[in-house]
Parts: sequence; structure tokens; C-alpha cells
Amino acid sequence: QKILFDERFGLGSIYGSEEENELIFRLLKNGFKGYYNPNIDYVYHPPSDLDFNDIKRVKIRSIGLGAFIAKYLFSIEGFFYFLKYNIFRTLLGSFFFLIKLDFVKSKFYFIKWIGIWKGFFKYFRSEHESNIWL
Repeated sequence: QKILFDERFGLGSIYGSEEENELIFRLLKNGFKGYYNPNIDYVYHPPSDLDFNDIKRVKIRSIGLGAFIAKYLFSIEGFFYFLKYNIFRTLLGSFFFLIKLDFVKSKFYFIKWIGIWKGFFKYFRSEHESNIWL
């Protein structure tokens, strides 16, 4: 059985992130087994991933996250991913930092939340536009 990257996900693609999560999710759904070793640093993300002032980067990456969520929303794992990243981490994170008067982080999480919804609807429309009136 040959399983490849979904080329719509990843840097430089229509959905600018989540290529590794999408591939791993599909592999596990197709019965492949995974092994986690906490001693291996297998993914490198530059320090800019934690830069709350890098709004351009968060916009691009959140669209990929939203598309990933839309692709797997109707599975139990996808639904929990939706709750975790679209509700708890982003929306509640934005409100939490707003209450703490940390406007930079509040803006970061709010823009991420908007980007997730953009990616969600972009993916959903592209996959379902031919069936929208059925």
C-alpha cells in the first residue's frame, strides 16, 4: 500500500502547513503503527514559531491547520482536534491574554483563530462545492 504526502499541505502549497500531521493521521487511520521516542528530536521548527509578533507566519500556518481540521472533522480524532485548536488554544487563549492585558499574544491567538476558519472553509468549499446543493 502506497501512501504519499497530500501535496496540498505544506510550505509553499495551497495550505501552508500540517503536511506531517496529515500524513501521520492517514497512516494511523490506514492501520499503520507508530512508535514515539521522546529522546529523538524529529521535527525542527525555528524559533520564529514562538514569535508572537510574526503575524504573517501565523496567518499562513493557521490556514493549513484549518484545512487539516476540515479534512478530518467527521472523525472522532478530527473533532477533538477541532475543539483543542479552534476553541481551547486559540479562541480561549486570545481571551485569556486579553484579560491579562497582553495584547500582542491576544492578537496572535485571535489572528490564528481567524486563519483556522479561513483554512477550514477554503478546504471545505474546495472539496464539497460540487455537492453543495445535494
